[in-house]
Amino acid sequence: GAHQATAAWSASTATWSNASRNVGTLGHNQVTVDDSTAGQTSASGAWPSAAVSSAVNGEYRYDQDTTAGDMFTWVPPLTESGAYQVEAHYVASSTAASAAPYTVYYNGGSSAYTVDQTSGSGGVWAVMGQHPFAAGTAGKVVLGDGPASATTRVIADQTRYRLGGAATEQ
Repeated sequence: GAHQATAAWSASTATWSNASRNVGTLGHNQVTVDDSTAGQTSASGAWPSAAVSSAVNGEYRYDQDTTAGDMFTWVPPLTESGAYQVEAHYVASSTAASAAPYTVYYNGGSSAYTVDQTSGSGGVWAVMGQHPFAAGTAGKVVLGDGPASATTRVIADQTRYRLGGAATEQ
């Protein structure tokens, strides 16, 4: 993996024995889209918000009605093309959907996932694989309402896209 340098260094003097003094966190390009990010999210149907401390930014949106076909969409503004790991955040709850239907739309296709939003404790990140995205806003993640129910809620909080760094020398 590629790690960010924490101080100036020279390729002519860097060795494995002195590298640990200058190595920071794993470098990556990360983009997040919260459920309340204007211009990067949209909802069809009723998606009211709920305040809870385990949600990203203290709140999330949800669908909990008998109307089928409701959707929540996140559109990430990606600055570079590449294979991004895609994750969705939800707040685990016994009243949440056990098979929340997500679809990741990426450069050249789409992949469907079901996430058990009853699983875990507090805020949970669900990994939805690594997919090729083009730079820009052509990709998206869509959460459907699954089997519409007045007693089960589908939770839309935040999505995260991570592109691993590559080692370069200039």
